[in-house]
Amino acid sequence: MTAALLLDLDGTLLDSAPGILACARAAVTAMGVTCPPDEDMRWMIGPPLRPSFTRLLGGPDRMEDCIALYRTLYAVEGVAAARPFDGIAAALEALATLGPLYVCTSKMTAFARDMIDRHGLTALFAGVHGADPAGALDDKATLMAWMIGDYGLTPDRCVMIGDRAEDVRAGAGHGMSTVGVLWGYGDAAELADATTLCAAPQDLAATVKAVLSAG
Repeated sequence: MTAALLLDLDGTLLDSAPGILACARAAVTAMGVTCPPDEDMRWMIGPPLRPSFTRLLGGPDRMEDCIALYRTLYAVEGVAAARPFDGIAAALEALATLGPLYVCTSKMTAFARDMIDRHGLTALFAGVHGADPAGALDDKATLMAWMIGDYGLTPDRCVMIGDRAEDVRAGAGHGMSTVGVLWGYGDAAELADATTLCAAPQDLAATVKAVLSAG
């Protein structure tokens, strides 16, 4: 069993909002539904797609069709639009000295791996994992449980790092310490249950090191 650092993708490593929102808007509009303004859709960045599109569509009808269209668009437009937050590459290099790094995201695994690879970050990770097309691992806590078992992780020696409440809930639910990052799409109020907060990528390694030392 080993310690590890698990990191969310959207809003933690990559600024993926423009691509997500544009592709979601196009898919929902194609279903004949009017989308709210972008500022009123940011809640959907990070959580699983199925509940998000059910909410945008006003119900489950055509939700799977909408997700299929979204993924077709996102594979080309959304993946290419994402950019690492300033300082993330250096932060990951520093984190890698503390333990193996894993991406744990609600995004489809294929998209996540493509995005990580496009920005030259693949070598820094021991694994990159997300949802599957059928939705079996949509829930982050379920995905995390699979990763714990597959990699033989020791949860109470691991840290989950993310920008949304679901990251904190999933990590804490497995007995992990959690770091809420404030440069993403969740604010301090949403992340209030995290073990600690981190304001900037350049502070991340020191913050995680302090959490590991305290544990």
